[in-house]
Amino acid sequence: MWVTSASRLLRVSLRTGKVIAVVRLPGAYSSEVGASGAILVVSEANDSGLGSVPRRDPVTGALIASHPMSGVTAPRIGGVIGPGVWVAEPTGMLGYIERFSAATMVPDPATDVRGSNGISVRIADGVAWVTEQVSSRHDYCADPVTGRMLGRIRLPDPGQDYVSAIASRDVYYTEPTPGGAGFYVRRLGVPASCRAPVFTR
Repeated sequence: MWVTSASRLLRVSLRTGKVIAVVRLPGAYSSEVGASGAILVVSEANDSGLGSVPRRDPVTGALIASHPMSGVTAPRIGGVIGPGVWVAEPTGMLGYIERFSAATMVPDPATDVRGSNGISVRIADGVAWVTEQVSSRHDYCADPVTGRMLGRIRLPDPGQDYVSAIASRDVYYTEPTPGGAGFYVRRLGVPASCRAPVFTR
């Protein structure tokens, strides 16, 4: 298992829980990691938000390919599926999501979706899920290759509800309690158009 700790990428033994390899990420102030099969992707950024999204060898952690990034923190890795990697990048007051080629780490401009710093993407059950806390127009499921919207997540009150997790056939969201002192966690069914995995390439 690979995990990050700011300027270090750590390989941890699943059997013993001990660190068995350390890869330095020079200058990294924040970092994230995502993986699927033989694809390992690490994001990193310095304290000014300048960084990159590299693909690394899943055994040694050696650099394979990389793309420069500029934001306010390390890009959030939404997931790896097939030959692509989805990433969300907060840039200040704004943000965006985009799919990168796992082979070259070159972004696909056709998949770029702009929003606030809160826009995010995650891969679950073969589908890309796009959410944004401040805009219900970005609460939807999408084709994991093209980014094309397949169906909307219709929250009861999109002005205050926020998607927090997606599992199997349920979408879990938070709803503020009366008076705003806390939150309820509620669920609703995944839209029918989002249920079947659509990834075929």
